[in-house]
Amino acid sequence: ADDPWLEGLSGSSWLEDPAGLDTSARSWLDLDRAKAPPLEPSVTAKPAPGGATLVRVVSADRAGLLGDVSDVFNRRALNVTKCKCETFENGVCRDEFEVVAADTGRPLADAAAREQLQQAVYDCVTEEAPRATTLRVAAPDRPGLLQQIASSLDALSLSVVGARVSTVDGSQETSAMDTFDVVDAASGEPVLDPTRLRAIEARLAEDL
Repeated sequence: ADDPWLEGLSGSSWLEDPAGLDTSARSWLDLDRAKAPPLEPSVTAKPAPGGATLVRVVSADRAGLLGDVSDVFNRRALNVTKCKCETFENGVCRDEFEVVAADTGRPLADAAAREQLQQAVYDCVTEEAPRATTLRVAAPDRPGLLQQIASSLDALSLSVVGARVSTVDGSQETSAMDTFDVVDAASGEPVLDPTRLRAIEARLAEDL
């Protein structure tokens, strides 16, 4: 690589193919400090070999970033066919996604559509750190399900600060697709500890 900042990320497999890097927009590169993270995130969306749209994100890593970007794809009815995520010692992440339209399995052929997707991902990446932890619960719908979820969250010392409740009719049963924004009941802060998050997932799976 011919950029000092990129050379500061030595050991990364993607540096073996510097020709594949998009360095046309260089505002995110700090060439004087190789160990510093980007001054601002870089997001690109362009056609990829093999019939997909490549979305590349380079930014300072943060909790929940991968899930937030995935939400952007879901809202735009895009399926991720390939994903490569790397985080480096200086706190920079470089994530690549190959996406196709969910209904056709084809890439975004329209340049305007790619630009809109690029902007949506950029807005997601640059938004403020979350003030709550988002939990997504999918389960067969039944009477009392919401009350059971609320009871489990209470037992986990979590306070709900936002919720979105919906159901999806399937061929054999109706499923609940619920989203809860929660904070620690004692501190009012989002839950970021991976060990506690795994415990929350396990408890909800057991209760539901």
